[in-house]
Amino acid sequence: MKPVSKLQSSSWQSKRNKAELLHGNELLMQINFKGRHADVKLDDHYWQIRREGFWCSGISVVENGKMILSLKHIGFWRRNNEILIEGRKYFAKVRQRMRIAITYSNETEEILEYRLNAFSRSPRFIFKVNGISIPESDLFLLVALGFYTIRNVMNEYSASLTTSFVIASS
Repeated sequence: MKPVSKLQSSSWQSKRNKAELLHGNELLMQINFKGRHADVKLDDHYWQIRREGFWCSGISVVENGKMILSLKHIGFWRRNNEILIEGRKYFAKVRQRMRIAITYSNETEEILEYRLNAFSRSPRFIFKVNGISIPESDLFLLVALGFYTIRNVMNEYSASLTTSFVIASS
């Protein structure tokens, strides 16, 4: 697994159906989008992110045929989500107004946030990782899930996606 410290100064580069999380020229993570799912490569880990269901859809992440992450919506408007990663519970909260934000947290602290101003001519994403101590694999799963989710939201607002992402540390 890549060192978490590299996330603080990394950036997403995305074109069409491929996204790369780069630390300088070093590839940390790659995501290939294929319709309702995406394939993620992180070192020797290969994950598949899948949208499940239709009306009450959720998201799962599978590695070697085993579900390692599940996201289910809480409430009618799907703004609050519960995430289970191998028995550990996290939460995602989606806020949509002039800016779209997805915040990931544990029971007490914010871990990660993606923000997007979807109504500007060139939408800008901000990706912020807080220094919260959680298992590295959980953090990288949340980073991949966050990008997958915010990209899908972005596609609802824009016909083309050729954007750079900026990471801000706290």
